[in-house]
Amino acid sequence: MSETMERACAEINDSTLALAQSENITELKRSIVRAVVDGGGFVDIMVVGNRVASVLFTVHTAVVITTATVEFDARDDGDSDAPFGSGAVSVHYAA
Repeated sequence: MSETMERACAEINDSTLALAQSENITELKRSIVRAVVDGGGFVDIMVVGNRVASVLFTVHTAVVITTATVEFDARDDGDSDAPFGSGAVSVHYAA
């Protein structure tokens, strides 16, 4: 049996971001709430691939955070100076 880890995902409007293992979910929730209370703002989120997604949160942003058990990936260490994978982080928002 292979080693596993918990993977958190943030579903933001119609897009899903798989969060890096280093992302502190409790602090992320606080940052999102703070941005909304302040009238909207960008929150940087470390995603799988050790890349940073900067997401604009407003009172109109729907967010669901889920977790699942997945196969362990040692590359997923949250080091943005050593990204892995290919392609850009793409987030699309519904109007």
